[in-house]
Amino acid sequence: MGHMTLENFIVTLPNADSVELMVHPGYPCTDEMGGCGEGPDDFSKSVDRLTEYNFLESAALNDYLKNHNIFLSTFREALP
Repeated sequence: MGHMTLENFIVTLPNADSVELMVHPGYPCTDEMGGCGEGPDDFSKSVDRLTEYNFLESAALNDYLKNHNIFLSTFREALP
């Protein structure tokens, strides 16, 4: 997590028919709320989640995808 940049994204594409991104975008949990189970762990409190969210919502990524006819789908959209 936290290494999502347009440059890193582009590096994965040259010879691929499809690319799977494993991301956990979202807002970091606080000490008082969130997480799975018994409160937030280090993973759910990571600011890298916000970095991924901002990247996926960025104009730069969306412009790149549009200009290269690349479409993203969510896991649910990919299910039969």
